[in-house]
Amino acid sequence: MKKDAIDKFFNNIVLARDGSTIDLYESSIDATFERICAALLKNQRGDAVWYDGTSDLSIQKQNAKEIEFSGSMNVMEGQTKHWIEPFRAI
Repeated sequence: MKKDAIDKFFNNIVLARDGSTIDLYESSIDATFERICAALLKNQRGDAVWYDGTSDLSIQKQNAKEIEFSGSMNVMEGQTKHWIEPFRAI
């Protein structure tokens, strides 16, 4: 990821933590989680599996130190298989 994308993600997380209403899709938070999953899970899933964003992503709770996101992550294998897995990030 490029520094400007990381900065945008960080700034939006801070806004959400502070109680601002943020569109989790327009803000690219959803797309950043997609990239994070791809980077973290590449060794487990291999190159054929990729992540195609979330559906129903929402903020479940927030406080001064934590924000909890949840929803469903769209997972693809090649161009033939598609499934949905629960997604949660704190």
